[in-house]
Amino acid sequence: MKGLWYLPGDTGSKSLSSVATGTGTASPFNHCRQVIGFIEYDPLDPPTSGVVVAEWAWTESYTGNWSNLTSVTLADLVAGTSDPSFTYPGGLPFVRWRFTTPSDKAITCYLNGDLN
Repeated sequence: MKGLWYLPGDTGSKSLSSVATGTGTASPFNHCRQVIGFIEYDPLDPPTSGVVVAEWAWTESYTGNWSNLTSVTLADLVAGTSDPSFTYPGGLPFVRWRFTTPSDKAITCYLNGDLN
């Protein structure tokens, strides 16, 4: 297998979909060579508050503290001082996005895996 786990437009890549709070859907990436995550928002109505984290755990149903991969302050993202994406060099069992501080605007957070 080569390429990306999710093809462009595949809704399975959305961990958080047009929301301003909550915990995203966890997806398995243990079969991938790297994990890719990125954030989208409406540039005409950007968020000015909120924090999201990308995190991983061994099981999808783990109820303890997941391990942090990256944390993004949305105001910094809009200001251009924070990166809207990350890559993790390796496969991970389950990865999700989660709000640690609610946002004032809806965003969408994606996850994908590199199969190459």
